[in-house]
Amino acid sequence: MSSPHSTLSSRLRIAWIADPKKFGTKPGYPKPSLRDRLQREGGFSFVRLTAAEVKKGALQTGNYDIFIVPGGYAPNYADALGELGGERIRSFVKAGGGYVGICAGAYLGTSWGYDLLPVNVLDIDHWDRGKTADCRLRPTAAGKKIAGSLQEEFAAPYANGPLLEILDSAVDSLVDFQSQLCGKKGTYPKLMQGSPAVVAGPHGKGRVLLISPHIEGNPALGDAFRSFVKWTAGGLSAMCEAPVPESLKPQETEGPQGGMQENEAKNDKPLNQSVLEASSITEADVTQIFQKFDLNKDGKLDFAELEMLLTSLQGSDALSAEIAGLLEQIQQKESGGIQYEEFIAWAFGAPCLVNHDVCLETDGEEDAVMDKPSMIRMQSSAQYGTSTPDSQEAQPAQPPVLMRTCSDGCSGKQQVVSPEKLEASVVAIQRAARAMKSSETEKDTQNSSGSKECKEEVPQVPVAKTKAGAKAKASALHPPAPILQRGGLDFVCCLGGPILITAPHSMKIVRGGGGTLERTRNHKRERWTAEISMLVARELYLAGLPASVMVWNRIAGPGRGRLDPNYLLRSQFNLSPWHRALHKWATKIGGGGPATDAGIPLLHVDLHGKVSEKLHLDLGAAPLEEVWPEQDQSVVRALKFNFCKKLDKALADCRVLSQKGKQIKVEADPALHGFWGADTVTTISHQSVLLGIPAVQFEMPPRLREQLVTNPELSKRFAAAIQEVYFEVVTPWWLARCRSTTPWPRLDPIDTSAEVEETLPPYGLEDFARWSEQMVGEFLQIEKSLTSEAQI
Repeated sequence: MSSPHSTLSSRLRIAWIADPKKFGTKPGYPKPSLRDRLQREGGFSFVRLTAAEVKKGALQTGNYDIFIVPGGYAPNYADALGELGGERIRSFVKAGGGYVGICAGAYLGTSWGYDLLPVNVLDIDHWDRGKTADCRLRPTAAGKKIAGSLQEEFAAPYANGPLLEILDSAVDSLVDFQSQLCGKKGTYPKLMQGSPAVVAGPHGKGRVLLISPHIEGNPALGDAFRSFVKWTAGGLSAMCEAPVPESLKPQETEGPQGGMQENEAKNDKPLNQSVLEASSITEADVTQIFQKFDLNKDGKLDFAELEMLLTSLQGSDALSAEIAGLLEQIQQKESGGIQYEEFIAWAFGAPCLVNHDVCLETDGEEDAVMDKPSMIRMQSSAQYGTSTPDSQEAQPAQPPVLMRTCSDGCSGKQQVVSPEKLEASVVAIQRAARAMKSSETEKDTQNSSGSKECKEEVPQVPVAKTKAGAKAKASALHPPAPILQRGGLDFVCCLGGPILITAPHSMKIVRGGGGTLERTRNHKRERWTAEISMLVARELYLAGLPASVMVWNRIAGPGRGRLDPNYLLRSQFNLSPWHRALHKWATKIGGGGPATDAGIPLLHVDLHGKVSEKLHLDLGAAPLEEVWPEQDQSVVRALKFNFCKKLDKALADCRVLSQKGKQIKVEADPALHGFWGADTVTTISHQSVLLGIPAVQFEMPPRLREQLVTNPELSKRFAAAIQEVYFEVVTPWWLARCRSTTPWPRLDPIDTSAEVEETLPPYGLEDFARWSEQMVGEFLQIEKSLTSEAQI
């Protein structure tokens, strides 16, 4: 391993940060083991930075090789560093630096924190699995390549570190858990044994290492721990060595005995007064000055130099006595001098310069109460915290009452889906599939337009009547013009049926701002959700049930102030055409909405793409469970049961497999459930529920989305499952509910005057099959042309 400013034979420069709330207030924090392994035993430079320094760019200007976030309490780090600190850390690593997160620092490096690796925290509801000084661990083949000194099985302390779930093949497990901690009562799911304890992977040009147990806490593992840490510096690119600020350089003057001594003679102030009078002086600042006295660059000052420096400090008698006692302890314990960085750390409040035995604590570096609310708080501070000027401490924004992991990692800093896996060859496959069906399209359309609804009690949806012959002749004489045009409508809205399919993240969109207490930022596009929406709506139409659909026009052009339909406050409802379209759909198709004589059953299915390659289709029905009264929970349970049953069968029949070859199934109670909270921002499915309309959210992994686009049979079976749930669950409940004397489960009134501009098939709704097929082709062509766009 080598770098422009650090080689195996030179001192590795490590910056680290302590828990901002525990440092200087919690006795014995931080434990000495990290400094022991790296500075005292490894001889590495080990300098503490404050959160303010990190936000001001100290990692970029300080010429550091590695940044370490050790144990503590992860939300404390996120609160102090905020989003700006996260940007600085990501920038440092992307440029070639290393990141090492231990316990709390590991939490911070996952998708719940700064998203440095595509790694999730598994089973966060059971975070408190326990503490042990003898957590059994086993290295993997990848781990042995880096740390060959590791035995086949070894032990290290563990204190409620995260269970890590790897979401991308670019990340390797270096060490796996062999212990199986299941909480105090032993009732937690047995997920620990065999799961990754140490993971590593790239981030830009740099490397990231996340360590759940405290490997540094076992002195026998010192060589292995240092090997892991040094590995993270192996991705370093050429980074400019920042000069020491002029204000911190010792001012040398010419003289026969050297400038330093003559300058000291002219300085009337003692060292501590002349240096520490500078505003906001930090450990890093003082360390730069001490480095000037370290002539042989070994990181130590001998006793003569140290005594000279210490005796020049003019302070209180108590301070003098403390320093004298410290010198005596150092001379008894050390030989050849002291690591001046360790001495500076002691001066700034770090405990245990010597006599490490008195510093041992039981819980200083475990992550206390890392439950889901704490993780949400950490993620909100880390990814969406408000940036403040450098001269101020960042004040974290108040997070929503309840949040879910946004399907994409709203930070936009880590692209998980590999472009190599999702090539534009799909376009050719889809074209072939469309060609196979083109000869049958006209016949299918004619049959479907003349068929009756499957259930007599469902009123017919009005469909514009056109003659098939006239339509075909018009199509032949006038080839259809492109639907998606630059400068056209922001979104494509066709309200033609009782089942509404939406894809609110089918393009990069603005999220946050306003009263959301979060900064305005972009949410990446969720790949293929627009195409899937059109394909499902088309299959529903061909099956005899006209559908409504809403997707974004990806090439409409920038600068239109679009809001994320899946992240709206009530005060923003009227600003969003998507929300207004819900009201128009309930009025136009539902005849005035639920609980009216003219109303027909409505169902809203909202489609999303999530990051994970290996997890299942997440069925989100939390808005229904949280908002609707108890008497309507039976239909919610029926919706979940039937969607799981029917979609599972469709996925199994079409052999939709995960990246590891396992059958993809439906998860009925996922973390991605579509509900942000009762009094905060709302998803679009939540907005439909407020209007009294059953709505669910599908979060689909990349592999499922790919097959829905490329496998016509799967999209047909997928649509059939939705149709069956509509007829078997929604329709009977709806009709029975209309006859009930209790109020309809609706919190918001339907605005029957709401208007939104629609994009309809040029020859009427009977032309929907051909029109939607053209839409899919145009979306795929755009997909092929915009290969550089970051997406989920």
